[in-house]
Amino acid sequence: MWYVIWATTGKEELTRKAIEKNIAGELYIRISIPQIVKYERKGGVDRKVLKRLFPSYIFVETDRIEEFAYRLVHMPGFSVVLRNEGYEALHEAEERLLVSLIKDGDVIEISTGFIENGKVRIMTGALSGMEGMIKKVNKRKRLATIEVVMFNRKTSVNLGLEVLETLGEDMENNIV
Repeated sequence: MWYVIWATTGKEELTRKAIEKNIAGELYIRISIPQIVKYERKGGVDRKVLKRLFPSYIFVETDRIEEFAYRLVHMPGFSVVLRNEGYEALHEAEERLLVSLIKDGDVIEISTGFIENGKVRIMTGALSGMEGMIKKVNKRKRLATIEVVMFNRKTSVNLGLEVLETLGEDMENNIV
């Protein structure tokens, strides 16, 4: 099961390294800090950059959350496993989304696709099969906004999308 750890923004990677150093590997299966590849324009030049998908959050897959959380609380730099009453794993739909995004590793590459009569068609990448979740496409910034439920609330997430071709009208589906 996947759980969420809160970390200081910008210190997620340091927290991951501290966990790997201070908590025995048999207490967790995988630690993930999902990042997206996106384009940013600086000085008139587009360049690819990495951005955290969910800043301040680290995901850990474990079936021994009680032991893991106990060790986490007692390690230098103290982090918190998010919880209500007891430790709450991601819901099934949240877990499916997370796993589908990070199946090839923590870096979510730019998807490619085309727009046909206002409908987005994904050819490759993490957005494959998520066409119905796309709420907005910004062709200039090469981003697709999807709406997901994560941490028990709806949130918008931007993922990289290279639109290779537009066929017909693109006025539907909030395409700019």
